[in-house]
Amino acid sequence: MKPSRLLPRRTRERLNINRHRIAGFVRDSAAAIPDGARVLDAGAGEGRYREHFTRHEYVAADLAVGDADWDYSGLSTVCDLHRLPFGRGAFDVVVATQVLEHLREPARFVAEIHDVLRPGGLVLITAPMMFREHQTPHDYFRFTRYGLRSLLETAGFDRIEIEPQGGFFSLMGDLLQACHRYLFPRTRSLVSRILFSPLEVVSKVFFSVLAPLVCIALDRFDRKRIYTTGFECSARRPGADAS
Repeated sequence: MKPSRLLPRRTRERLNINRHRIAGFVRDSAAAIPDGARVLDAGAGEGRYREHFTRHEYVAADLAVGDADWDYSGLSTVCDLHRLPFGRGAFDVVVATQVLEHLREPARFVAEIHDVLRPGGLVLITAPMMFREHQTPHDYFRFTRYGLRSLLETAGFDRIEIEPQGGFFSLMGDLLQACHRYLFPRTRSLVSRILFSPLEVVSKVFFSVLAPLVCIALDRFDRKRIYTTGFECSARRPGADAS
């Protein structure tokens, strides 16, 4: 059993450092969107954040080529995100969480978002800066806050706000959770498993729970935030304010 399973649910969620921050950003942003707004989740995958848009007209789009064991049955449409099959100004809000790094032409995608948003429409984006390779081979880029701002400005967005998803200690806490897997790989011999089983327990508790929790607590001391797992962004298509 994983040590984290013995912890309260909120603590377990907090230990998934990167995902917890993204989920909070989407949840809080969704709560501020007016009822009935038309929302496009571009690169929705399994529709992880669908529950936050029950008051809205939610449309989930994805090319469905990510993890092989994902369930894409909840998608509204399967499409190439570089060529969104929607009319100009079709949506009030577009959400794109952890999508840009999986696209060969992220600038083209951001331009597509601009086109399908109505004037005054809102885009919500999260993107990684320092994160492991994932959903390979469809993993192409990492982004700085300046790169994200450039993409949004070039596409024509304004009122751009970009915030880091934690700082140095959050990043360290996220990385430390991988240490146990490297120290005690599943492929090691049976003899090794027996000899080092006491150390394995200590390693799992320390790297999976204790060290990350300490890092989370320390993250407030990083004021510069030049090290981060990624960024969360919001921006508007110029025009009338969204109602």
